[in-house]
Amino acid sequence: MTIRYERLPYRIHTEERPVPWRGTGEIVLHVERDPDFDAPLHLHVVDIHPAFEVQRPKRTLELFDDTATFVVVNRGHVPSVEPRFGYTLRIEDGRRTLDLRLGFEMKVLDTTEMDAGPGSLRDLLAQADAIPHPREIHFLPSVRRVHLRSPLTFRSDQPLRILGPPVDVHHPEASPTGVATPKVWILGSGTGRLLLVGGHLTLARLGLAQGHDPDLDGCLYVTGRLELDAGVWLRECSAGRGGGIAVARGGAIFFSHGLGEIRFVTVTQNEAARGAGIHAAGHYLSIAANVLAGNGGGDLRAEDATEVFSDGFNLVGRPPLGAM
Repeated sequence: MTIRYERLPYRIHTEERPVPWRGTGEIVLHVERDPDFDAPLHLHVVDIHPAFEVQRPKRTLELFDDTATFVVVNRGHVPSVEPRFGYTLRIEDGRRTLDLRLGFEMKVLDTTEMDAGPGSLRDLLAQADAIPHPREIHFLPSVRRVHLRSPLTFRSDQPLRILGPPVDVHHPEASPTGVATPKVWILGSGTGRLLLVGGHLTLARLGLAQGHDPDLDGCLYVTGRLELDAGVWLRECSAGRGGGIAVARGGAIFFSHGLGEIRFVTVTQNEAARGAGIHAAGHYLSIAANVLAGNGGGDLRAEDATEVFSDGFNLVGRPPLGAM
């Protein structure tokens, strides 16, 4: 038996663009031709995973065309977004027909800075129970400022994580102290609370600002469990009895019979009559490696036999008020 290898007069590169869960994305292919190859290329996407539909699955690239874009819509159920989803790219170049097995990534994505509508953070939280494994919400690179008109609400029996994009400490957006500020901010524009948490929610690498509730406690109101992980900033929040992070009465984050774990978080420039930074009253709070400073009304307040566990490395700008 003789096996002959033939070098193709063109190369095809895939551009990595995740397809949004329950949304519309793109498969983008770039073609690099040899100088003497001038035949049209006919590209056809076939055998895609059944949860997806390709609109106009056939493209023809003439001599001076080097990019083919296929619009992909997620219409079916997927139990997990972690594996890559496969499809076959059929190539006809005038001499041969080739089938290449390729794949694309899928993510649960906030695709808009709008307050509501398809692809918005509010829309995704409303579908929280249906979000597939590993239950994480990410953001398109174009999303930098999510402008809220009313509080977001999270209620689910399953844990969920909302993750902003990584930010290097040497990035131009890092603060003068070297603490990187988030690329994505959730802004309340002073019109009300930012978030109501009725389940187990984790936030990381996000900024939250401009929440205001003159009558109630806390700009983030927690009746479930809230974890603030690395890179979260909370600032410019105020409330009637609290501004920054609160556990039970007051604070920008208010835990009502809830649990809190706060790590590598910056809480600053929040205002309240008491407990503007962190206000804990009668519940469990774990803190580690946080910056709590510059909050009007106090940076940390604990009362009512609150269990506050510190793993160290916390920078608190003012002495704690109440029992610790």
